[in-house]
Amino acid sequence: MIAKEVGNHVDDDGYVPVICGLSRCNKGDIDAAWEGVRYALRPRIHTFIATSEIHMRHKLRQTPEEVIQIASEMVAYARSLGCEDVEFSPEDAGRSDTKLLYRILTEVIKAGATTLNIPDTNDLGLATANTLAGAYNGGRQLEVTINGIGERAGNASFQEFVMAIGCRGNELFGGLYTGINSKHISVASRMKLELNSRISGCFSVSSVVLELS
Repeated sequence: MIAKEVGNHVDDDGYVPVICGLSRCNKGDIDAAWEGVRYALRPRIHTFIATSEIHMRHKLRQTPEEVIQIASEMVAYARSLGCEDVEFSPEDAGRSDTKLLYRILTEVIKAGATTLNIPDTNDLGLATANTLAGAYNGGRQLEVTINGIGERAGNASFQEFVMAIGCRGNELFGGLYTGINSKHISVASRMKLELNSRISGCFSVSSVVLELS
């Protein structure tokens, strides 16, 4: 429904939103994600696989070479479905070997990835600070959640980031601009809180992807 209704809306400036589905690096997930987003004018599949030593050894039980091969094959598979915009994330990148990150990112680009996301997976209360640091150092797509609510404690707060850029974008961030109308932030925040209070015992995430200019 989001792909059909929101994903086919063109605003007065000609902007069309990207509608993205998240999937693990396996065909079943990717097929499901594509079925959900393919009706949008700008569909995207975001696929991910863990790259840290502890995740590869104990969760995936795979070698770095196997992880690189799976990532490349699944990005290529997503493209083969007709999705021209494929995002890739090396899960737990903050604890991953830097040389391995370079290798896997290089290979997924060759396989057709168009957007690279570097998740920090930081649960130490530093999500907003790290996101601001990423923007300062060249990141132009920032993934945040409304009220910072989501999996564990490692999500950057949408409103904290937007207001930090809005208040300090010119003087500290070289003029970075989000395009977000801050007047609507409090309404979105309250809606999220009300939604969470109604869904007792369920996991809920309101993820927002910000593109900076």
